[in-house]
Amino acid sequence: MMNLEERLELLKQKVQDDDFLKAKGLGNEIPFWIFDYPPEKELLVRETVDKMTFNLKKRSGNVLVIDLYEMCLELYKAGCGNRC
Repeated sequence: MMNLEERLELLKQKVQDDDFLKAKGLGNEIPFWIFDYPPEKELLVRETVDKMTFNLKKRSGNVLVIDLYEMCLELYKAGCGNRC
């Protein structure tokens, strides 16, 4: 089993690969990657993703990072109105 640092390195390699960026071999699907990690590693992952996003935006321009935790919080707050 890979440790987090190895998984982050694999993530960097995969999402910067030309085939991934050009959606080759994906049947014209939008390329995406879901990455789970232990909450205590948030700062390391956030820093790595920020650097990776910056480099990818310089290279291809079209990068979107979706934080599922933040999205769920927003949906929860929107669903409960002022009761939260």
